[in-house]
Amino acid sequence: MRVPPGGDGEVVVLGSRPEWQQFGARGATPVAPPIARPASPPARTRDHCSMTETPDRSVLSADEVRRWAADHHPWAVGTGDDRLLRTFEFADFGDAMKFMAKVEPAAERLNHHPEWRNVYNKVWVELTTHDSGGITALDLELGEAMNAAAHELGAA
Repeated sequence: MRVPPGGDGEVVVLGSRPEWQQFGARGATPVAPPIARPASPPARTRDHCSMTETPDRSVLSADEVRRWAADHHPWAVGTGDDRLLRTFEFADFGDAMKFMAKVEPAAERLNHHPEWRNVYNKVWVELTTHDSGGITALDLELGEAMNAAAHELGAA
């Protein structure tokens, strides 16, 4: 990519789109190409996962979910009974990243991906099955995989 000469208003075109847009007399600022996004997300099919059997995606009753959460403390049920919540705390940032890496194969195998975020040694997790509109067996199975991974790393 060529950098345009400063101050003369020239726009360098590579291919069919301008790579630079003039801002003021001192130089140019790069212009990012637009991001093409599909109108709607692709439908999930069994072909996208490596499981031999598709888990039940029907929403569990509030009682079933509360029983599971009680048996798997400190998981909690979110407001509206539509998600499971847990905060994992590790010794340091490295262990938090190792945890997320350990959970990744289970999430891929289930074709079920958590909502999570990390700050230093903490990982906040929300599990829900968006397709079904609530908590399903997928969430419970992924929650158990997370518990096992966290236990291996000595999480609180």
